[in-house]
Amino acid sequence: MRKKRIFIIVAIVFLVVFGRLFFEGLKLSPVFFQFLFSREIELKKTDERMGVLILGVGGERHEGPLLTDTIIYASIDPAKKKIALLSLPRDFWVPDLKAKINTAYAYGEGKRKGGGIILSKAVVEKVLAQPVDYVVRVDFKGFVKAIDMLGGIEVDVEREFDDYEYPVAGKETDACGFEGEEFEKRATASAALEAFPCRYMHLRFEKGRQPMDGETALRFVRSRHAIGVEGTDFARSKRQEKVIEAVKTKLFSLGTFLNPFKLTSLYDTLPPKIRKNQRF
Repeated sequence: MRKKRIFIIVAIVFLVVFGRLFFEGLKLSPVFFQFLFSREIELKKTDERMGVLILGVGGERHEGPLLTDTIIYASIDPAKKKIALLSLPRDFWVPDLKAKINTAYAYGEGKRKGGGIILSKAVVEKVLAQPVDYVVRVDFKGFVKAIDMLGGIEVDVEREFDDYEYPVAGKETDACGFEGEEFEKRATASAALEAFPCRYMHLRFEKGRQPMDGETALRFVRSRHAIGVEGTDFARSKRQEKVIEAVKTKLFSLGTFLNPFKLTSLYDTLPPKIRKNQRF
């Protein structure tokens, strides 16, 4: 039983640190802080699977700031000491919502503060027929800082790809120097890249294992308009899983996980005031 409890603690630490360090506006329940810094821990479950839902949203200065760009369900099996990860396509259609699954958080939050987590939990539980015990809501901002603090990660890029429509942060509404009638004409054009080229940048990733800093990793997981197979939602989900695995490997390395100073430094990146998530 003690070994199972230790495994759950380690698994949750990974999910918490990854979640917080994956983006920056992490919302944690008090129990997560217990997992990180307390010796005596009351676990909700010991022998059964534990479900953790990770929601990644764009946050401020991003188009659709409350749309979930990343939806990952993590199932922790303490008996087998394994963590199974499942990425849900952001464009998955939910009949009950009459909308894509990535709108659930925004819709719930629009109804009332905190409603985004509640609605997202309910939707994912129904879609997967699996319980959600914890929810981590994170945004893009801290992702770069987190991976850079870890000293970067190493990711195996499955295939090379180009994306000519990667959005440049802060330029979502940039006029690109156009004014008057010319601006109005371009604003109604269907080809956004051709109309406002300064809003986008060209990404290229070569095949093979390669080091990535925070900014590079963020671009790798966010790219949605790559040419060919990598432009699909499925391929994007696979890239997210690769980065999760890379972060886990780095975080659980002896140089990081068993280094109190480094873990404390990672914890210190948390903002001084944190709104708490529910523990379900």
